[in-house]
This record gives sequence, C-alpha cells and structure tokens, in this order.
Amino acid sequence: MLFNSVEFIALFSAVLLLYFLPTGATARRQNMLLLAASYVFYGAWDWRFLGLIFFTTLSTFLTARILDRHPSRVVAGINIGVNLAILAVFKYFNFFGENLCRLFKLMGWSVDWVFVDILLPVGISFYTFQAIGYTVDAYRGNLKNIDTNNFLLFAVFIAYFPQLVAGPIERAGHIMPQLAKRRLWNGSEAVEGLRRVLWGLVKKIVIADQCGMRVDALWDKGMDGHHGAIGMFVATLLFTVQIYCDFSGYCDIALGISRVLGIRLMENFRRSYFSRSVLEFWHRWHVSLMEWFTQYVYIPLGGSRVSRARHLSNIFIVFLLSGLWHGASWCFIAWGAYWGAVYILARVCGCDSYKNDRSFELSRPYGVVATMSFVVVGLAIFRSSSIEACARLLAWVVPLTALLALALVVAIWLMKHRPVRLAVYALGAISVAAAAVLIPGKVMMWYFLFFAAAVFVCEWKTRHDDVPLYPLPRRRTLRYAVYILLYLAIITAPVSDSAFIYFQF
Repeated sequence: MLFNSVEFIALFSAVLLLYFLPTGATARRQNMLLLAASYVFYGAWDWRFLGLIFFTTLSTFLTARILDRHPSRVVAGINIGVNLAILAVFKYFNFFGENLCRLFKLMGWSVDWVFVDILLPVGISFYTFQAIGYTVDAYRGNLKNIDTNNFLLFAVFIAYFPQLVAGPIERAGHIMPQLAKRRLWNGSEAVEGLRRVLWGLVKKIVIADQCGMRVDALWDKGMDGHHGAIGMFVATLLFTVQIYCDFSGYCDIALGISRVLGIRLMENFRRSYFSRSVLEFWHRWHVSLMEWFTQYVYIPLGGSRVSRARHLSNIFIVFLLSGLWHGASWCFIAWGAYWGAVYILARVCGCDSYKNDRSFELSRPYGVVATMSFVVVGLAIFRSSSIEACARLLAWVVPLTALLALALVVAIWLMKHRPVRLAVYALGAISVAAAAVLIPGKVMMWYFLFFAAAVFVCEWKTRHDDVPLYPLPRRRTLRYAVYILLYLAIITAPVSDSAFIYFQF
C-alpha cells in the first residue's frame, strides 16, 4: 500500500474520522486504532510478515521489561542478536552464501550452498533498528520517563504506519511520550501537515517517478547504449535528483500525515543538497540513520574519545555498516567505503569549519559544488548493479563530474565578479539554445525538471533550519492558486507504478 494510492487515502480517511471522535477519545483508544491501522497497512504488503513484526515487538518488549529490573548485558545481547539474525536471514543469507562459495572455489574447494528464495519484508531494516535501539536504551537506563509496562504503547512505537516502512528511524524517548498522551484536533497543525503531504507528493509523483523512468531507460541500455557514456552520466545526474526527491518526499508525507494525527516525527532531511562540506552533508542526509549509528555503534566503539587512528577507524566502520545496511550488494559496501574515505579525508583536511566559522558562508556556492560532486560519484556507485559495471561507469562519471564542477565554479565566479546583466544575458542565451534543441516534442517529456528546479530554489531560499520549508504567498488567493497548480501537476503526471526507493531497504 503506497502513500500515493487510493487504498491508503481510504485507510487514512477512516482512521482520521475515528481518531478525533469528540466522545470517548482517549490515548489508549487512539493507540489501539493506530496499531490496527498499522497492521492493516503492513499486512497489505504481505500478511505473512505480520507474524515477523509481532515477534520482534513481543521479544523486544519482554527483554526491555527484564532489563528494567535487572540490567544484563547478556540478556540485551541475546535480543539484539536475535533481531540481527532475523535481519541477516531475510536480507543477507544468499549474499553471504554466494560469496562464501566464491571464496572456497578460489581455495580449490567445491561447496554446495543452499540458496533460499526469500521475499524481503518491506521496512525490516527500519523497524529492526528501532527495536535494537529500544533494547540498548533499556539496558542503559534511558527509559525512566517511559511506561515500559505498556505493551500497546510499545507496539505502536514499532509499527507506527507513517514511518514504518521507510523511516525516519525514531527513538523511544521522542515518540512514546507523545503516544502516551491523548491527541486533540489542532486545525493549524493539520493544515501545516497537509501542506507537507502535498509537498512530498509533488517530489515523489511529479519529480522522482518521472526521473526514475528516464533513469531506468538509460541504465538498462548501459554504457553500450545509443547515448553511451554521456547517457549514463545524464542518468547519474537524474538519479541524484530522483533519490533525493523520492526519499525526502516520503519523509515529507510521513511527517505531514503524522502531524495531522498530532505526533511530531524527526526531520530526516535538512536541505541536504546545499551542504557546504561532506561533513555537513552527513548531518543533513538521512539524519535518523546517522544518529542511530552514532548512538549505538560509533559511541560504543569509543567515538572520538580514543586515539586519532581509532577515531578515524570508528568513522570508517560506521560508513561501512551503513553501506551494508542498505542491502546485500558489494556496490552498497563500496558506497559505504567510499563515503568513509571521503569523510575521513574531509575531517583530516579540516573541512568542518561550517560549524563555527561564519566566514565560511562566503564560500558556500563553491563548497556546495564540491560536496555535490562527491555525492554524484557516490550515487553512481550506489546505483550500479556490480563492481565491474561500477568501475566502468566511474571511469567516465568521475572526469565528467569534475568538468561539470569546474564549469559551475567558473560560472559562479563570473556572476560574482562581472556585471549581473552579463550573467542574465548568458543564462537567457543558454535557455533559448536549450529550448531550440528540445522544442517541439521533447519539452513536455522533461517538464518535471522545471518542478525539480522550483523545489531546489525553495530549499535554497529556506536553507537555514529555522525557516519554513516551502515559502508561500501571503495573499490567500495566490496561496490557493499554488495549491491548485501543485494538485493538477500531481494528478496529470504520467502514471508510474514505482514504489519508494527505500522500501527495498
């Protein structure tokens, strides 16, 4: 059941009607309704996996109750091991088996490994990580202000449908206190939530899905296709737009739906593509996952309170595990290793001055260009299907990305040091030339890029965290005109059956 489906609209409408009943609406009844809706939502993917999520919920709840009375590293370790084992069987069993067979073959041994055709439960990585985080928090004694004896409360925390299948990965201390209280209807919060839903649907349907169709078409042809390396480079740039609008669009919808229900989820994306350095990028991209790894992997390994070599190795381990978290593929592992190396290099070179140096703002455009160059190369690795294909692609993507970055740097310099009129004329000439090439038929094929440009302009304008995400006209008439325009763009967009990219993780 997708957020942009008729089935979900019907489910959410029914939940909303019952959720804020004026009589008899208590926190317990609201949570019972949320749990029922969450299981219906998850069961719509495959009802057989309801037993799996219920087992994770029950085993983690019982473990936390034991830890609340008698903190035991062994008990916590067993529960964490069970959750990781379930994740490994469904997500990595065949991957590890295949690579073990290859290793033994290189050693001259012939080994028959049993491969199992297992359907990956949607969202298993997200709710498993929430369960593991809850166990660790219970062991550390961080659940003192939470009712750990309330199974219903915990079950809703694990299965809460807005963020169940693709995050953000929430912590119990943030969500469970909100679930413990009765939620009352708040008109202004509901309006803000629906705006966020509309914003997310535009990102998903109008931009990401349309990008995805072009990316898939170009990627299927590969380097030997009609457009060759240039086509694959264009596909990589389009995938950079697609994955951001797809994943951040999902989170926008999740946050908006949850806000209508009176629950605040954490921000998972903070205008990531306008980061001034790779360190800032990883403070703004998939924030919940990086905070999870920081709290439950990086800090237990010693964090920065160890020798410099250990500190850097801890960073590398975190990125390597984050790559493996995304899926059973050497390309995901290579992507994690790539970002670990880039992040360490940035740390060593002292590129984290954005935290405390206001003068760094002066170099923002150049820092953004450099950061996005690393992002594009990383996503070429992420999207590849094999190491061999990845190496062949990078041989073209790296130099082409460097050339594009250099051109952008020169353009930015000219705009800063030459009359604005010249820059306007240059942009106008480029636009006319591009239109002449694309007209007549191909302009409509690429209309989504205009919406993508509008989204990124809005995010640039609101790049400071204390500014609303989407600037709207003050006049009511103009605001409604914008709403109607976005709604028409959504319902007239070419139909695509693509699910959210992060459902597979």
